[in-house]
Amino acid sequence: MRMSQVMTFEQFFQAATGQAPYDYQRRLAGGDTGRPCASQLINIPTGLGKTAADMRASILAQRTNLPDTVTHELDQQRPQVASPDAAAQAATPLGSHPGGRDSKHGFRAGTGAGDDGSRDTRPDRATRFIETTHGVLSYTQLAPLLAERVTRLEAALYSGTFASHPLDADLVLDLHRAICADLVPEWSGRWRNVAVTVGRLTPPQPHELPMLMRDYGLDLQARWQDAAVSLSDRTLEILAFAEGRFLSIHPFCDFNGRTIRVFLLELLRRLDLPRVELAPQTEAGRVEYFAALEAADRGNWQFLIAIWKSRFTASR
Repeated sequence: MRMSQVMTFEQFFQAATGQAPYDYQRRLAGGDTGRPCASQLINIPTGLGKTAADMRASILAQRTNLPDTVTHELDQQRPQVASPDAAAQAATPLGSHPGGRDSKHGFRAGTGAGDDGSRDTRPDRATRFIETTHGVLSYTQLAPLLAERVTRLEAALYSGTFASHPLDADLVLDLHRAICADLVPEWSGRWRNVAVTVGRLTPPQPHELPMLMRDYGLDLQARWQDAAVSLSDRTLEILAFAEGRFLSIHPFCDFNGRTIRVFLLELLRRLDLPRVELAPQTEAGRVEYFAALEAADRGNWQFLIAIWKSRFTASR
């Protein structure tokens, strides 16, 4: 077999992925020196090629001369993917993150701007990137696409599309799928498969999620028979449980907040209760909300119940 000259990292990566490598991918593989960087602990947002970095960098770090046929085979096999937004590549220094913590899936603490225990993950606090069917999009670019889908889902919800569906894990999966299936088909409507940290909370491990979400649905159904159309304390407790327990489990890779808000609207619809504002709109409201979620993580529902009371008061 005829051997070619040694391929540069850029040539190999371009052939393998159809895209130019990011700077952190070059550094992880040792660039063209073939000497990997000493530390391989990296902190990279979703959609910026961590899998490619791991696979291609490992190969490049050990490479010798490659046959001419390799590049041809890679050209034939590589998938046709959209080119990343150039602005997305340059917006945030790769290998770092404004929040200073793991931002892989945009969890409550992952993209927050508060202290290490902050649960605030509003996308405007940090640049996030997600690999989608539209290419690698920043969260700012993705947000309006998600908003369109959530709006359609809410319209379907209030038309009674899900009225006959049990309040169970399958309904939660269906709602998540409706929000993002055409954008991130690989993980929409599926429980997350990675371990995460959310502020001071360590949510359950991935293998625990199917059983925990099954139990979540069963617990909610058991409590539901005590819910009343009138705004009783018991009804407020059930709504607080539905919200707090879901977010403590943190079942999805991303869009947990959107999913639980739509799910809560379905609960309100079934109870014939008014629609309320579920996302805090002020800084003080956000601080209060995140503190209530942390209390709910510990099984204390009183603060979240108080927030539900204030939501209904504000809707009058």
